[in-house]
Amino acid sequence: EAETAFLRALEIQENLLGPDDPSLAIILNNLGKVYWKRKDFARAEPLFQRARGIMRAAHGELSPEHALLTNALGALYDDWAEQPGEAARRAEAQRLKDEALRIARAVRGERHPEVSQYLHNLAVLLARQGDFAGAAERALRAVAIMLSLGLLDHPDTQQRIAELLHFWDKSGQGANKERFDELLGTEIAAVEAAMQAWVAEDPEHRHFGPPPFAEHQGKLD
Repeated sequence: EAETAFLRALEIQENLLGPDDPSLAIILNNLGKVYWKRKDFARAEPLFQRARGIMRAAHGELSPEHALLTNALGALYDDWAEQPGEAARRAEAQRLKDEALRIARAVRGERHPEVSQYLHNLAVLLARQGDFAGAAERALRAVAIMLSLGLLDHPDTQQRIAELLHFWDKSGQGANKERFDELLGTEIAAVEAAMQAWVAEDPEHRHFGPPPFAEHQGKLD
């Protein structure tokens, strides 16, 4: 029923707005998720690709909208890579997730929940490949961003802290847990220094923050 409804909505919107209207990207993304939930990746892929192309054309390559859809396509490939014989798709998943992170850093600055989310996504992807040291590195930065924003008690932060401790254990860095405060303090300082440098590039239009987390909650994979 969901598939039928989204297909009908897509037909109506395309007739009303044309094939490249940004509103279509939302429907395409939702329809793609229906196929994704069925593990019908081959049908989901072109829908995510088209949605991403629409957002890139409408908002530009360096835009939060393009980053969001780039990350979504990467997440699709990451899940697809779990299927027998599809492991090679993980390289494309990592490339897209790296790209989403690069875009978010360019348009949001380092001290932003979306940057933390994309770092978390990369950490999970690397852990799936057995690269727990790489996962821990990204998880540490993801946690530091959330702490810099004063979001220690947020459930996402608590989850990412637990994952960081797990990645340290799996990568043979368990001793880092005894230096948790020291390591996080150093990383938070690095996050804030990066954010200050980003603001300094365009001080009339950029600010240190913090951004309102509620704006972004629920929008990210």
